[in-house]
Amino acid sequence: MSKVRKLELLAPAGNLDKLKSAVLYGADAVYLSNRFFGLRGKAGNFTLNQMKEGVEFAHARGVKVYAAVNIFAYNRDFRRLAEYLKILQDEIHIDAIIVTDPGVIDLAKEVAPKLELHLSTQANTLNYRACSFWKKQGVSRVILAREVSFKDIKKICAEDIVDIEIFVHGSICIAYSGRCFISNYMSKYRDANRGLCTNSCRWNYSLQGKVGEGTTCSTHGSDTSACSNPTDETTQVPATESEFKEHAKDLATSNEFQVEEAERPGEYMPLEEDGRGTYLFNSKDLSLINRLDDIIESGLVSLKVEGRTKSVSYVSCITAIYRKALDAYYSSKEDYYKILPDLNMELAQIGGRGYTEGLFKGDHQDDYNYHENLALQHSYDLAGYVRKDHETEKLKHVSIKQKLIVGQEVQIFRRDLNHEFRTIKEIYKLDGTKVERVVGGDEAYLSGFDDLEEGTILRIGSKLARKE
Repeated sequence: MSKVRKLELLAPAGNLDKLKSAVLYGADAVYLSNRFFGLRGKAGNFTLNQMKEGVEFAHARGVKVYAAVNIFAYNRDFRRLAEYLKILQDEIHIDAIIVTDPGVIDLAKEVAPKLELHLSTQANTLNYRACSFWKKQGVSRVILAREVSFKDIKKICAEDIVDIEIFVHGSICIAYSGRCFISNYMSKYRDANRGLCTNSCRWNYSLQGKVGEGTTCSTHGSDTSACSNPTDETTQVPATESEFKEHAKDLATSNEFQVEEAERPGEYMPLEEDGRGTYLFNSKDLSLINRLDDIIESGLVSLKVEGRTKSVSYVSCITAIYRKALDAYYSSKEDYYKILPDLNMELAQIGGRGYTEGLFKGDHQDDYNYHENLALQHSYDLAGYVRKDHETEKLKHVSIKQKLIVGQEVQIFRRDLNHEFRTIKEIYKLDGTKVERVVGGDEAYLSGFDDLEEGTILRIGSKLARKE
């Protein structure tokens, strides 16, 4: 095959442990933030000292680091923001900042002109003329809105105006490129546009609407649903996807909709419909693992994984899976196609909300919405991850996330996906005390695991974790 341009694999780093794992498992770049300016107030985030340590760790391994500064800023933000941008440039040596607000862009050019500017997906960029506009403002890379189809992605890349980045995996916000106010409305002052999203769109709601005279039809989350008439017995709506869609047709005939959140019984909120349809709350997760052949050939420069609030296990596994896919394609298309079934199996073992290609194919797809009964059941739970021990070079300790006992077999999740199983021979607390078991929250030395690199994750079967 002809030589193709290698794309950057950009992984989320919600904290220092996740950064190190993302680097270990194959990221070409990571993105992070502190708690004030990066739209992920619940991600753990970084202090300035941790950010500096993370950048040094990544740069030593040839990995770039981008800082999200993509809040929609108020006047009160700019005094602290100016100082923060200077620190990112002069002390931490961030490779680029991810920005949305034109005021923040203007300030960055003024106080930290060496910082490369990447335009956030929150800016809703959909076309090449918008890319041209942002280039004139000093932006070198545009992260396209998730609503852009592959056809339009190719068109934008063909114009060769700025570097283009897209999301290839992770959660999809129901609002246009994340500009959502549901969290702020439902949770009072938890503004998604200020980094404090509570994921209210993923709570359990009942949808109710009038189907006919004297008849009410309702669905409770995605568990059980009923259409009833005062004189008839209640009819349970089956939980399969096809039957769920048939039930939705009944609801669609209603002129009146309202929703009831599970923790707010009796509090009904109207749900309105416009000329483009009704936008319900809950999407499956995005996965474009099966479309990397098209994506690589399109002219993009970076593939982004969503998930700064996800676990270190999630970040590690998703990064490794996409690393494997990209490397296989660079070897040959045949290698990529050959391993796709295994890669999809690895994704299924992580669990989640089911997967969709979202709007990548164009218009809204039938597989876009998530129903609880369609969720993927994860096969493994995170048992722990390796952390650096500053007192001895021989043993690295493990941050424990599940109860582990001597004699138990654990899986070492490898970057190349050729996972290894080892048996725990001995367990020591950090003070040297030998114990038979540890539980989540402990830090311990596991005999026979001291050769593992910092950031390596250990997993156990999910059934075993539940039994214990």
